[in-house]
Amino acid sequence: MKPFDPRPYISTFDYAALAMREYIDAALVGKKAGIPSYLGALDKYVTPLTKGEIGCIIGRPSAGKTLLLTNMARLHAEHTGGVALIVSNEVPLHAMELLLLSMFSQVPVVRIREGDYRKFEYDLLIAGCTKREEHGVIVIGQNEHTDDVLEPLTVERVIECVKYIQNELHVKITWIGQDYLQCMPPVRFRGDSKRLEVNDSLAGLRALARYVGCPLWTTVQAVREVDKYAPYIPTEKDGMETSGIEHAAEILLGIMKPTKYWEVGNTFKVCEKGQERKVRDDLMVVRVNKQRYGPAPAYAYLQALWAKSLIGDFTEGEYER
Repeated sequence: MKPFDPRPYISTFDYAALAMREYIDAALVGKKAGIPSYLGALDKYVTPLTKGEIGCIIGRPSAGKTLLLTNMARLHAEHTGGVALIVSNEVPLHAMELLLLSMFSQVPVVRIREGDYRKFEYDLLIAGCTKREEHGVIVIGQNEHTDDVLEPLTVERVIECVKYIQNELHVKITWIGQDYLQCMPPVRFRGDSKRLEVNDSLAGLRALARYVGCPLWTTVQAVREVDKYAPYIPTEKDGMETSGIEHAAEILLGIMKPTKYWEVGNTFKVCEKGQERKVRDDLMVVRVNKQRYGPAPAYAYLQALWAKSLIGDFTEGEYER
């Protein structure tokens, strides 16, 4: 073990002056200190994350967690010219690329898998491939060609991938998304308990965000009991096998897709004072459960192109009532 070096942990007067000037100088050239989601309705309520900070998206299966995460990656690359990194611990590498192609082309992922495209779908897919190449989105995951395919993609291995991207490919990563937390292997507490393992994985992701020096978003599976209380949006207490997100995350979003509980055309409201809204198959409801530097709770209504896949585009602004 190498000797402990206290210097990187200490903020001297010189360091403090440089750190504060960094925000001021960035503002002079119109650069944001934090990185927003660029989803208009959501950014009205959510404070942008900055270096080393974590945001969590919690929801039940098929609620749209991966949809929200991949769109954040796309919009970050599109609006800032930066490079977004997606760490896929659940969806295989090739399957994640199919989801991204569906997002860029607007062709449902079911149609991509079926093949035998119509002329307009073929043209959309070619355009989608071009957009995918032009956008700064990199995916780290496993497929059949990956060495040691049965070995888990740990935080340590992700950091080695990041080192290669930065040092060999000379690409600077400016945003990270990880899908999803419960599938990320722990750093230290392997086998002690699933709750300890998941909380340890969250600590590992924070270390990754600090190492790269950018914000990180992760998706979190909500417990099954959430479905019994609809209309209900998961909170920080509903994360399956984890309690750490309540303390570690700077921002915690809960999401719900109303069509999981009601038929299209019905009305619903998510809180006692909430206005009634119509159920549509392209609606996602987001609740800001917690944010360290901003108000909570708050609600945003996002419209997405679901089609038969969960990859689509979001509208800007408030969702119509």
